[in-house]
Formats: sequence, structure tokens, C-alpha cells
Amino acid sequence: MILTILKNLISKPVTRRYPFKDIRLPVAGFRGKIIFQADRCKLCGACAKRCPAKALEVNRQARTYKYYPFNCIYCGLCVEGCPARALVQDAHYVTASFTKTSETFKVPAPKTPPPTLTPTSSLMRVESVTVNNNQLVSDDAKS
Repeated sequence: MILTILKNLISKPVTRRYPFKDIRLPVAGFRGKIIFQADRCKLCGACAKRCPAKALEVNRQARTYKYYPFNCIYCGLCVEGCPARALVQDAHYVTASFTKTSETFKVPAPKTPPPTLTPTSSLMRVESVTVNNNQLVSDDAKS
């Protein structure tokens, strides 16, 4: 206990000196509002499973993502658990409000992949090639 007292006597204060320093600027490592990037979301639900406050809901059938900012404890577990990196924590404070609202996002359907080429017999044919005196010789050229 004496060691802690001595350490606190010689260290800088933990709080900010309000009139002299701006308190609106976030400190390093601050965990702020959750920002959702719908174009990256795969609707896997990993973020909702990791959220201890149940502030996230993922509906795969409706392709929606619902976020309750007033239930969120801003721990950052959802951001760490998202494999698609669709969640980001901003470095700004969440403002106060008179009503508890939720944010609902519609996740766009995935883009259809381009059509694949169908293999034909000429594309599937493999020629055998031999090497003679550092020159490539095709089996068709031999005959």
C-alpha cells in the first residue's frame, strides 16, 4: 500500500485539467461508438454472439442488422469478433438523448459471381512435351 501511495504522489494526474485541456478530444485507446459497414457484413452473427450486453441482433432471413446503442457497454468484443471487419469503433463520444432508439441496417445481397468458363475438349487437352538439347519439342512436331 505504501508503494502505491508513493507512486501516485510522483506520477502525473489521471484526470484532465478541464479549463486548461480540451476534454472533447478522445484519449489514446478510447472505445467510442460502433460503426457498421453493411457492404462488408456476411451476416454470420459472430458479433451478436460475443456481445455481453445483447446490443446487436442479426437477422439472416430479412438481411438486417440491428444495433441498440443504449444497451451497448462499448467493450469492443463485437469489433474483435467480426471476421469480416464490418464493425469499427469510432474515437468519438456518444451523445446523450431523451429517447432510446435503435439503428437498423439493411445488408445488401452479395453480388453474383461472374459466369465461369465451361471447359471444352480443346481446352482440356494436354500435350506432352519433351526437352531435347535445351529446346522444347512438342509430341505433335515429332510425328
